[in-house]
Amino acid sequence: MKVQVEIDLPGLGQMLKEARGEKEPTPVAYELGMTPANLYRIESESNKSISLERLRSMALMYGADGKKILSQVRELLLEELGVEDG
Repeated sequence: MKVQVEIDLPGLGQMLKEARGEKEPTPVAYELGMTPANLYRIESESNKSISLERLRSMALMYGADGKKILSQVRELLLEELGVEDG
């Protein structure tokens, strides 16, 4: 059984775009298993949601900057669940 949690992370699309850096969007999209148009919709926040699995795969591909994004998501998730980090 899956548990779905919805958290709001304003500016996530821009953070992902910045984390992608100088990498060309088309090869990145195909390596992630999506179309370049879908990558654009995520980065421009035309898509209003993204699966955790997709976010994780993007963040890991983007390296250190991506891991910072995952850290922010972790903090928000713990806050949503009412769990203190530590």
